[in-house]
Amino acid sequence: MTTATLQFVPGTPAVLTVFTRETPKSIRIILGVIVLSALLAPIVATISILASGSGLKFGLIVSYIISWAVGYYLLRVILWNTYGKEILTVEQDKFSYYCDYKYFKDAVKEIKTDQLQIEIIKSGAQNELGVMHFTHSTEKIEMILAVPLVDLSPVEGQIREIYTQPIGGGAHIN
Repeated sequence: MTTATLQFVPGTPAVLTVFTRETPKSIRIILGVIVLSALLAPIVATISILASGSGLKFGLIVSYIISWAVGYYLLRVILWNTYGKEILTVEQDKFSYYCDYKYFKDAVKEIKTDQLQIEIIKSGAQNELGVMHFTHSTEKIEMILAVPLVDLSPVEGQIREIYTQPIGGGAHIN
C-alpha cells in the first residue's frame, strides 16, 4: 500500500516521500519481454535486410525510432512500478516536486509558498484514498499516487503547521 511520511527537522527542508506499490513480478516480466522485443526487433530486421542483399531503407530508421521509443517508455513503466516514488521537498520559500524512477528522474517542478493552497482530492471506491494538490496563483503541483486519507491528513496538518510559524517572507497557507 502507498504511504506518505513527512520527515521534518527544524532548519532543514521537510521531505514528503510517497512510494508506489510494487506490481506483481509476472506483470513486470511480461513488460520486460516486450521491452526486449522492442529493442531487438529493429536490429534483427536490419540483419535480415542486409543478409538478403536489399539496401537499407528510410523505413528502417523509422522502425528504430518507434521501437526504441516504445521500449524506453515501457522501461520507465517497469521502473515506476518497481522503484517509483514521488518526492516533495517543503522549504520556507518554495515546494519542489519530482518523480523518481531510481534510474530516471522527472524534471523538478517548483512553486512558491506564499499564498499557497493545499487541497486533498479524494479518490477510490469509498473515497478512502486521496492525492494532494498544491496551488500558487497559476502554478500547480499535483501528486500522482493515491494515499490512504488516514496517512495523508496528518501530513497535510504538518505542512500547514510549518507555515503557521513566522516565516521571513510572510508566507502563509490557505
